[in-house]
Amino acid sequence: MTAVDYVPIDGEEPPWADEPAIGGRPRPVTTHDLHFQPASELMAPADLEAWQFVGFLRPRSLGILASAEGVGKSQVREEAGIRYATGTGALFEHYAIPRAGRVMVLDEENGDGEEFRREEIVLAALGLTRADLGGYFRLSFTGMNLTRPDRQRWLRGEMSRLRPDLVILDTGGAMVGDEWGSSFKDAIRFLRSLIVEYGCSILVCVHMTKPPRENGHTRHGSTLADVMGQWTRSADMVAVMADLGAGRAQWTVRKRVPPSTLVLAQRGGLWQTVAVGEDHAETTADDRVLRAIAAGATSADSLITALGLSRSGVYKVIGRLRHDEMIGDGTPLTLTEAGREAVE
Repeated sequence: MTAVDYVPIDGEEPPWADEPAIGGRPRPVTTHDLHFQPASELMAPADLEAWQFVGFLRPRSLGILASAEGVGKSQVREEAGIRYATGTGALFEHYAIPRAGRVMVLDEENGDGEEFRREEIVLAALGLTRADLGGYFRLSFTGMNLTRPDRQRWLRGEMSRLRPDLVILDTGGAMVGDEWGSSFKDAIRFLRSLIVEYGCSILVCVHMTKPPRENGHTRHGSTLADVMGQWTRSADMVAVMADLGAGRAQWTVRKRVPPSTLVLAQRGGLWQTVAVGEDHAETTADDRVLRAIAAGATSADSLITALGLSRSGVYKVIGRLRHDEMIGDGTPLTLTEAGREAVE
């Protein structure tokens, strides 16, 4: 048992109580089976260091992928699902995939036609064909509700039939109604029960809050606090995409995984890493700004979004770097020869 397991209290019926046993596989334990043990006698779990995407998603975890509309999260989950189902390369050429697994994708947003077109783009970019997708199962269905018992039984039945290692839901907000409150908590409990019962991971795609306008500029969501509803409170991993313009995005991963920050660019139908951010306290703001400009940031606004620095802080750094002749005058922001040497 782990902290993410569904454990009903004595006398409470678990959500799968009316379902038949699956292939003789035992149901998760109840509190009758639980006993505290001294930590000195506990053994490390066999899969303590296991990953599905190294540094991004662990087995049997609940992950959240969030972005504003139109930034590219559907493209990311499309690429992630196909790469994982085929064991092809590393996501963004950064997160390695130790082994292939079976993938189920429930699409509420795009529809069959758009999903098929996007799959063809990713397959061509990876040098694969549709025949390679034997472990990738996808359905476009606008009627999923994670709190309705009949829909829960249906999804559990499909998972029993397909035995996925990774389930992707896009978008989660449309599948829960309210993204907070008691019904939302019921949906999360249901997802957790699926993780325990089938030993899979679940990646839920969600939207960011509407971006506010500050000083005449729209600030695109880029932090966990900008994620719609209460998804981040329940997740084991949260990945946030923020638009940097010109086909680029900031990618930030947080919570119960090693923190990572990337700058991504769309190339040939895929997202590729063009810069790796530093997630250590000793990295100075000057270094972070230089690296962001090298990765394609061209204005103070794009630096604020990419780095999470205050507006006054960004302008102070720009002033210092110009005084030190590391970046040129005016906009778009560019590195001088000395700035490029510093980054390299």
